[in-house]
Amino acid sequence: MKKRIVAAFLFISFLVSPYAIADSMLETARDAVILIATKDESGRSGFGSGFLISEDGYLVTNYHIVHRQTEMMIWFYDEEDPKSYTAELIGVDGVADIALLKMTLKPDMLPLTYLEIESESIEVGDRVFVIGHLLGLDWTITSGIISHVNRTTRISSLVRLLQIDAAVNRGNSGGPIVNEDGKVVGVITTTRFDGKGLTVGVGNGVRGDYLNAIVLDLMDDGKIERPAMQVKFKHLSPWNVGKLRKENPGVLFPDVFGLLAVEIKEDAYSYSQGLRDFDIVIGVDGVAIDNMYELSDIIGKKNIGDTMNLTIIREGVTMNLPYVLKNLEFDHVAHFDERMKKQAESEEEGE
Repeated sequence: MKKRIVAAFLFISFLVSPYAIADSMLETARDAVILIATKDESGRSGFGSGFLISEDGYLVTNYHIVHRQTEMMIWFYDEEDPKSYTAELIGVDGVADIALLKMTLKPDMLPLTYLEIESESIEVGDRVFVIGHLLGLDWTITSGIISHVNRTTRISSLVRLLQIDAAVNRGNSGGPIVNEDGKVVGVITTTRFDGKGLTVGVGNGVRGDYLNAIVLDLMDDGKIERPAMQVKFKHLSPWNVGKLRKENPGVLFPDVFGLLAVEIKEDAYSYSQGLRDFDIVIGVDGVAIDNMYELSDIIGKKNIGDTMNLTIIREGVTMNLPYVLKNLEFDHVAHFDERMKKQAESEEEGE
């Protein structure tokens, strides 16, 4: 009798194993992932990944995939009858490298398989899957774990990234990072490469909560606005305070942690708000801050036009300074022109 019970238990466990569940989930998720092929004015072609996020045809990908592209076609996974579709660009978030597209739906395409965005439960150690077209190998699935949940973009600390260790290479850009429940916890934006152009186990993607907020804003009016100080800061530590004292012998740098304002010119917005070079911001609205993460968290909860009360140290004197937040100014077209130029030069050198 006991042997029968054990055998039955093992049989049931096999039927509901996590691997069987993952296989089913991944097949569904794969059906929502798209291949994007593009062509620019010069005729140069490119490709990347993306995914469907709604039943009415909204798609997410990276902005750099569609940057200055004049032609764009998309495909869904279909081994028997692959068909190409067109999509229009709805809006972009250059800071996060996100583009929102929308395809025109036809009755024979419905119902669509789409992915939901997870914006709450995202933790280090969670198992994740990446679906995309790495190195030109279409609809490839790789797996790993979340290594970090609080990285920042190369442009701004106002958008947070996930770091994952799943294999990610060129062609994965714009593809989803999916959890075991089949929900999107991030969208691939960047990878780090070795000298031969292959990844070294470090991939980054816009975190689900930030992605969800970006998508909702772009769906609303195709635009993204963010409150910002428009200030360049350096994080203070015992090591770089000593370095700053040597480089600037006439300036008083107290032994504090905080954020050092630098490169403030007279025509800058930050100058009009009262900040000066070497001001040290140690608090906002009565809350002590030590790094850009803490400052960004505070700014992210405010609106354009709100006033923050900064606590600063200037020449050894502590004072309060009201500071009005403005809309973040960022020329994403120029930024990605330069980024794509450097990438092309790097690829030519590697040939």
